[in-house]
Amino acid sequence: MYWVKTYLLFMLYSFIGWIYETILCSVLKGEFVNRGFLHGPYCPIYGFGAILIILLLTHYVQNALSLFVLSSVLATAFEYASSYILEKLFNQRWWDYSNMRFNINGRVCLEGALIFGALSVLLVYYIHPLSMRLLEKASPLALKVIAVMLFVVFATDVIVTVAHLLDIRRGIEEVQNLYNTFVEKVNIIRH
Repeated sequence: MYWVKTYLLFMLYSFIGWIYETILCSVLKGEFVNRGFLHGPYCPIYGFGAILIILLLTHYVQNALSLFVLSSVLATAFEYASSYILEKLFNQRWWDYSNMRFNINGRVCLEGALIFGALSVLLVYYIHPLSMRLLEKASPLALKVIAVMLFVVFATDVIVTVAHLLDIRRGIEEVQNLYNTFVEKVNIIRH
């Protein structure tokens, strides 16, 4: 049951992250913005980040200020690594903080670190304990069925999205190759 509950928490925190990101970006842009690189209503970086905070810090940090600082650092490092890996895999950036003060390569910024620290304190002291109480009340069979259904939907979304992104990347590479060939031929004609 441990893995079932952990997966359900991952999905819940991914969904909460999607709500946060979608509301924030929609308000800033003045229109609905569906955040995340997947199609469904979840941002896995929030799910993974929350699980990391819970696993690495919850049982070891008793002081809220220490939790805030450590989770800010951990979440920021995780966000930086995620940004780097996604960009290398898909040749695309899903967020860019270059226009914000105190950013590192546009991948992370101080404001984001502070927000992640505050959200982590809320997560550890309020959201996660409530989530665990709700999971404890549900029947193990219901949790397994829900986890399997969510896994199928999530895995399908990941497969479809990654396949689509790789096709786009291949298409961009093909256009770039055609352009390079064209430029070479134009240069040969000129000379």
